[in-house]
Amino acid sequence: MRLKKLNYKEFSKDGENNYWEIKDLILGKLNLLVGKNATGKTRTVNVISGLAEMITAQAPLTNGEFNIEFITEADKTLIYELKQVNGKVVYEKILLDGKEMLDRNEAKTKIVSTINGESEIEPPADKLVLHVRRDKKEYPYFEDLYEWASNTVGYRFGKYDPSSIAIPGDNRSLLKSLDTVPSVFEKLKEDSIKEVINDFNKVGYELESASLRLAGGVPINPKVLFLKEKGVKFPIVQINISSGMLRAFALLVAIQYLIDEDRENGTVIVDDFGEGLDYERSSNLAKVVFGKMEKNGIQFITTTNDRFLMNAVDIENWNILNREDDIVIAKNYANSKETFDKFKLTGLSNFDLFSSNFLSKE
Repeated sequence: MRLKKLNYKEFSKDGENNYWEIKDLILGKLNLLVGKNATGKTRTVNVISGLAEMITAQAPLTNGEFNIEFITEADKTLIYELKQVNGKVVYEKILLDGKEMLDRNEAKTKIVSTINGESEIEPPADKLVLHVRRDKKEYPYFEDLYEWASNTVGYRFGKYDPSSIAIPGDNRSLLKSLDTVPSVFEKLKEDSIKEVINDFNKVGYELESASLRLAGGVPINPKVLFLKEKGVKFPIVQINISSGMLRAFALLVAIQYLIDEDRENGTVIVDDFGEGLDYERSSNLAKVVFGKMEKNGIQFITTTNDRFLMNAVDIENWNILNREDDIVIAKNYANSKETFDKFKLTGLSNFDLFSSNFLSKE
């Protein structure tokens, strides 16, 4: 299942907390979110990741109002609406191709089973209905939501430190962050490792081999990555590899693992894509990753304000975020097609669409 559209509100304008809203974020298979600093790029992708964690019960309910549209594997439109206040559900609704499957408010909850038809239930106020009513045969639409959420992962590219190593306790935490990449790498087959190295070299490096070894010299003695470059006599231990170089390699490892696992129903989110890389390698990494995602079923969402990365990604895959006080408004090819098409005729670089006042003029 793929996320198609997101509208989100947090708190109320007359409350004690700052109101915040995302309007008209429209997503395709490949997506680049661009915007100036403090526009809301990171916060926007955190909203998506946070929803996935709530659905899988990895995070508690908090405050916020979601209106989200998905496209299912059966090419149906699934609309999910959720309003939560202080950790309690006050409103929840699911529409499947326009048919109401779930209607929940503080007074009552109606749910539709594909086997037994409509009924009323009383779910706990601090739980989503799917937390207490998952059943593949009776409520397949809940399973669609859960599959999407459990196969959605988020990475903070710019925050990954070569010296940061996490050992996952189970498969669920295996892809929690790039810190677990040595454990992910260990699960790759030989052919997949060769593909990662091949992709990595397309980015602009000259890697001959990659392996895992015990780190040594530290109490827990974890396995870490060792990368052997052409022209360098010995492999270089993970903590001595440049941060940009290791971030690129780690991301390619995680993506290859997801592809090998056939995570067709999920979403990969990468914040600050390309941070720490030079112009050529940032652009090349974008081309490699977007190219791999194009060939597979995984949805890809990433953020940047890097001009070189913007020039490497077609503007039809963009969402340009502009913040007006406490509201973030997304402009994209779906809601501003005529403007985007006019810009293509100017012959200017993609970055100029972001940096100029072309959108505001239109």
